[in-house]
Amino acid sequence: MLSIALATLRARRVSFAGTFAALLVGVTLLSSVSIALTGAADPGGHSPLRFAAAPTVLTPAASFPIRGDGYTDRLSLDGRPALPDAALSAAREAGRVVEDRSFYAQLAGSRTSKGQPPLGHGWSAAAFTPYRLLAGSPPSGTDEVVLAGAPRDMVGRQVSVLTVAGPASYRVSGVTAATSFEQAIFFSDDRAAELSPPINAAVVYGSADKLRPSIARTNRDQPDRLPEVVLTGNARHDADPGRADERLALRSVTGLLGVTGGLAAVVTIFLVGATFAFSVNQRQRELALLRLAGGTPQQIRTMVLAEAALIGLAAATLGALIGLVGGPLLARWLVTRQVAPDWFQVRLTPLVLVALVGVLLTGVCVALVGAALACLRAGRIRPIEALRQSQVSRTGMGLARWMLGLFTLLLGVALLWLVPLADPLVAIGLNQGFAVVLVVAVALLAPLAIRPVTQLATLPLVLGRGATGLLVRQTTFASVRRAAATAVPVIITLGLASALLGSLATLNAAKSHELNRSLASQFTVLSRTGPGLDQSVVDRVAELPGVTSEPVRQVQLYGPQRGSTGLVQYQAQAVQPSALTTLFDLQVVAGSVTALNDSTMLIDQEWGKKVGDKVPVIFGDGTRGQLTVAAVLRTGFGNNSAFVTPSHAGQLLADRIDVRGPAGLNAAVIASAINRPDVTVLATTEWSRATDRHQIEHSRQNATTVLAIVLLYSVLATANTIAMATAARGREFAALRLAGAGRWRIALISTIESLLAVLVGGLLAAIATAISLVGLRDAIRHVTDSSRITIEWAMLASLTGVIAVIAMLSTVIPCLLVMRARPIQLVGNRE
Repeated sequence: MLSIALATLRARRVSFAGTFAALLVGVTLLSSVSIALTGAADPGGHSPLRFAAAPTVLTPAASFPIRGDGYTDRLSLDGRPALPDAALSAAREAGRVVEDRSFYAQLAGSRTSKGQPPLGHGWSAAAFTPYRLLAGSPPSGTDEVVLAGAPRDMVGRQVSVLTVAGPASYRVSGVTAATSFEQAIFFSDDRAAELSPPINAAVVYGSADKLRPSIARTNRDQPDRLPEVVLTGNARHDADPGRADERLALRSVTGLLGVTGGLAAVVTIFLVGATFAFSVNQRQRELALLRLAGGTPQQIRTMVLAEAALIGLAAATLGALIGLVGGPLLARWLVTRQVAPDWFQVRLTPLVLVALVGVLLTGVCVALVGAALACLRAGRIRPIEALRQSQVSRTGMGLARWMLGLFTLLLGVALLWLVPLADPLVAIGLNQGFAVVLVVAVALLAPLAIRPVTQLATLPLVLGRGATGLLVRQTTFASVRRAAATAVPVIITLGLASALLGSLATLNAAKSHELNRSLASQFTVLSRTGPGLDQSVVDRVAELPGVTSEPVRQVQLYGPQRGSTGLVQYQAQAVQPSALTTLFDLQVVAGSVTALNDSTMLIDQEWGKKVGDKVPVIFGDGTRGQLTVAAVLRTGFGNNSAFVTPSHAGQLLADRIDVRGPAGLNAAVIASAINRPDVTVLATTEWSRATDRHQIEHSRQNATTVLAIVLLYSVLATANTIAMATAARGREFAALRLAGAGRWRIALISTIESLLAVLVGGLLAAIATAISLVGLRDAIRHVTDSSRITIEWAMLASLTGVIAVIAMLSTVIPCLLVMRARPIQLVGNRE
């Protein structure tokens, strides 16, 4: 049967082109995502930036290993831990040591940029960095600074520099060139030690091999601390500023590409299977002739599988090779969208070759899996069907499609029933899978909706003048399988888009509601230009008469994961206990918020702990501690998973200041008391809306990154299926032309049929989305009292319009091309 399969491919190369194209685009997508994923999994040795001229760097570890149930991972720290005296003593024994301090310092009026934190250092640290004086001299006194990236004419001027303590005036003694990794201000070494006593790193001009054993002994002697590490070569990049953000970005890219790859694989298998099934349906008479000539059902199935293997091998090979170009382009696109770090790229490594082999095998397997269901139908074709003059498919539902459709529908119903029974946050995660299952179920059962939707949609046309409406209705009724094949990629496209975007919008609405409900403040003080507010702003607000205020600092900490031995990251809020009763409205399940002190903490139900439990935690600067649970809060979306006292915040800037005061207090009064142009005051409700907009844009960016890759394939599959269906209707169009219909009338009829299929796909996608969002709303109600369902109508309308335009073009162009020949020639052509 292999020789017959080869002969069939040669004879029907135009018909098989659509199947080949569907698989080629799918494999290209998988190959590009897989190759881009290798860049995140193996980013390679990035050259050091700030410590480029340092021979050896001693610094506290920027991450630590965790071991959970059957897995090992590393968690990054966002703080700047201090080196202990024992480690510094060991470093001095190995050679000359230059101490390095890094702390918040920003030129007043300047704005921070992503990936360029504003940092201050002692001038002696400039020796091992790329900074070199362009003008002026090093800072010789405590009132002088060197600015990086400032113009030469700044030398000699007085500037205001912001630190954690507040603004202070300095004379610019010199300037250096700017760098891409930080916004630096250099102080004299004595002034840097006053502003930030802890030593964050030490550059050692000595033997690293001599230093490592000493540091190993120091680490063993202090098991409760995070270890110190000795960095040389490219490993020095681990001490660069923003390294923790890079690790977080790489984890985000890995997760994003993993979700995209999984979703792309599901969509590829489904759409390739639908394309193969449609291709077999178009060849019904041909396969029946083979049965009539003595072919057995097993031989027919073998031939179809052989065709699929040959098409799969060719498409997978070409798609994998195209992925060598698509992977780097995808990586560059992720950098452009600021999803990945600026230096993220794909390098040709053995891991890329492994990915190519995996994609090649996956492509062939996808083709065989996609053809498997088509084989069942091909084997059931009876020889008598070769004698039929027409092929009519009134239901479009075979036994296999019925079984798979009902199975996925029942699975969706089971998930819908389980969602309210699960833990609230687990239920919200389950709902995402439920939406995908539901979209697949309605896509499989789509033929059942073709006839009723067509009957209603064409009713105005049928009642009107002319035969166009009647022809559209009857040709659709006679070719339900063809209409369903067109509707399936539309369902996948609109269903996935509306379900994902709708669930994100609904979750964001719930978060907004929860945030507004948990705050009792009237005003919120924020920084316009920097990462936070210094102590001088906090003091000025606190001095306002009759005003209650509290600086809120976000503290990174790692705590035990519920039901596991691993650790997960939480964002705790550091506030004074008195503020919890005046500026917050927390829903307490057990305990009392007034019991918060330096040795206790408040946690929500997600932690799985009860009042009085001892909880081991690791803070963002590497400090380990054990805090007692003072109160348990209801799990919610308002970023209230944990509260600690400010003693655990170190030198962190305040993210915001919550303010509540007497009647007559307004934003202008607070702003006047602060008297700082880099600080703004908003009503708390206004700040909440601005926070919502930021979260919505961030989540939408990630969602559209995933969807753009997958939906591009789905839209192309829609065009491919319609073009395949139209190109195979040459004899039907010829019969209509011989009956008196013109070319454009036939093109109009075919276009309306395609738009009907798009309409069916849109309606079924809307039904699947509505059910999934209702399930999500029920899960959210267990967390908060928000019950609003939000749908991205504008984006979905735009996507539907694009699909409709593509459907029309994919119909009209092949239709006119098919009708270039004379009708009598088309009628006489063999299939």
